[in-house]
Amino acid sequence: MRRVERPLAVQQARAAIDLLELYDVDRSVVNRSMELILFHQGILGRDALHAATAIEHGLAVMISPDTAFDGVPGLERVDPIDLDLAADD
Repeated sequence: MRRVERPLAVQQARAAIDLLELYDVDRSVVNRSMELILFHQGILGRDALHAATAIEHGLAVMISPDTAFDGVPGLERVDPIDLDLAADD
């Protein structure tokens, strides 16, 4: 379920783009994603590609509300709702 309308979502994404670090999807990432699809029952195509990209680039934590990442070997999922982002600490 979309939480905001498309124009606002695009505006938010554009505002956040400088915070992103982009990683290449190469043969090792694609191979790892196929292994995840074969051996991890809870994950499908795009999620497997995202997980494989994180793993292959040494990122051990994925911030996502998507439970498909739970139990992926080499990856810890953190639900964003569980993050304490309070600036007054």
